[in-house]
Amino acid sequence: MDDRVPEDILIVVFGNVLAFESIEWPLPSYNKECARAPFTLAAVCSRWRHLVTQTSNLWSYFGFPSEETQHEKHLYRLELLITNSKNAPIDVVFNWRASSQCKFEDTPASFDIITKLHMMCPRWRYAEIEYKSDHLKCSLGSRQLHDFEAPFLESLVIIFRGHVPQLPKAPRLRQIFLDSDASDVSFISPLQHPSLVRLIIWSQKFTYSQPYCANHAQQLTYLCIIDDMYHSGNWEFPRLVSLTLDDPLFIDKITAPLIERLAINCSDLNNMSRDAVQHFAHRAPLLTHLVLWGTIRSLITLEPFKSTRTVVFQRPAAVTKAFGPARCYHLQPQVLEELNEREDDIVVWPNLERITFGQHSRSKGARCGIIVDDVLSFIETRNSGRVATAQVSVAADFPGSAALFGKHTDVVQTLS
Repeated sequence: MDDRVPEDILIVVFGNVLAFESIEWPLPSYNKECARAPFTLAAVCSRWRHLVTQTSNLWSYFGFPSEETQHEKHLYRLELLITNSKNAPIDVVFNWRASSQCKFEDTPASFDIITKLHMMCPRWRYAEIEYKSDHLKCSLGSRQLHDFEAPFLESLVIIFRGHVPQLPKAPRLRQIFLDSDASDVSFISPLQHPSLVRLIIWSQKFTYSQPYCANHAQQLTYLCIIDDMYHSGNWEFPRLVSLTLDDPLFIDKITAPLIERLAINCSDLNNMSRDAVQHFAHRAPLLTHLVLWGTIRSLITLEPFKSTRTVVFQRPAAVTKAFGPARCYHLQPQVLEELNEREDDIVVWPNLERITFGQHSRSKGARCGIIVDDVLSFIETRNSGRVATAQVSVAADFPGSAALFGKHTDVVQTLS
């Protein structure tokens, strides 16, 4: 029956099976199915083996698991990938955290793997690399990454400990996730990366990266900055749509007239000036979506965001990448009271249409900070017509979500 299917149709089907998509960028990680797929298809029959080995883009996934063993096996697989992929663009996922404890001169296979992957930098389309910088020096020798040009590169996740190398010229590069303890990350130039629109920085010394953000301010539409910031002067982001800040205390220094989504850590809201928020909100008339995490004691400081229509209590994916799997937030009971009605007639977010209590941490000792009765009271009051109407969504793992769903099916939806 296989002989009846035209070869071009089979190749399209194979391509869909082997498609590598970073849906939750920057969280793709190693995909065992993608790594095994071309070998599995080639083992079905002689016709399939011929088609698969002759179609270079079916061998474009260069993913390696986070392990320090069986380097010889991975080196052999890499050589087959290089041969069969010919000159096709490739997706590289190389995350060997364990390698920081080994010496590459004592493991020739691992040294060869890193060297070969770097020498194929001109073919990178998606790249996620994580290891210490001295490993890079061992593999490249006298050559540097900036000596290469990566015309296909569109997405880059780079996690380094130590000196961060200058990146290759990549005219199509659209998004970068940088995690580094380097003292200088001003190595990315708008001239080298004119298409960059999404940037995530998690640097323990972010002060040194501020000039870089300023250089790209005119083109960025998505910006996420994780870690403490010490900034003087004003930033203008004329195209920015989404902003995530772990330290929002300098928010009044930012001008982003097109911003629609703001995600912030609320743990330091008590130290945040309401006037500063008012200043930012006045210059962000399109802001309708708030994502809040951390210890949330009060929302009065955020009251100036009067156009807010959607509020989500949950860490965004970019923050989870930096801080680990925990997605906790802690709401004090008075927060929901503030969203209902206040004696001094201050209405927090009068246009609120939807509030979501997202997934919370399952780690030991973590708790979401509110109980079912508090949410029920909020629903009943907020939907009474005295302030505004609001739809409430509760994550499936929220404590008591079954009770919520059962009692208020008209206004509560449980998220899958």
